[in-house]
Amino acid sequence: MVLPLGSIAVAAALVLLVVLLVLVSVSSVVVTVNDEETLPLDQATVERLAFGRLGSISGVTMTQVFPGQVSLVSRWLPGWALLVGLLTFPVGLLVLFLVRNEAVLHVRFLDDGETATTVQVAGRARKRVALDVGEIFDALALEEAPR
Repeated sequence: MVLPLGSIAVAAALVLLVVLLVLVSVSSVVVTVNDEETLPLDQATVERLAFGRLGSISGVTMTQVFPGQVSLVSRWLPGWALLVGLLTFPVGLLVLFLVRNEAVLHVRFLDDGETATTVQVAGRARKRVALDVGEIFDALALEEAPR
C-alpha cells in the first residue's frame, strides 16, 4: 500500500510541530530564585564588574531600578501560543504578537562596610538565566578571593 504524498507531508508537518513544541517548552522552564552571596569588594567595584556581565546575558534586558538594584527581564513566546498561532493561521498570527511570558529577576548590591558587598538575587527567571547569573557571581567571588 502506497500512501499519497499529501498525507506524508501532513504527517511530517505534525511531527515537526510536536518536536518544535517540546523544544520550546523545555527551553522556557522558569525557576524561583532567592539567593545571596557576600563578595570581598566594595559595592562600587562589584557593581562595575557585574553590570557588564549581567548585561551580556543573552535574551535578557537589564534595567537599573534605582542605585544598587537592577532587574533582569526575560520575555518569550509560550509553546501553546506557537501551536495556536500555527494551527489557526493566518488569524493565529495575532496570538504570536499578543502573547508573551515574562520573568523578572532582581539583583541588589548591599554595602556591608568598606571591604564587603552582599549581592541578593530574588525573583523568577528562566533556568538558563538563573544559572548564568549564579555563574557570574561565583566567578566574581573566585576572581577576588584572597590568595
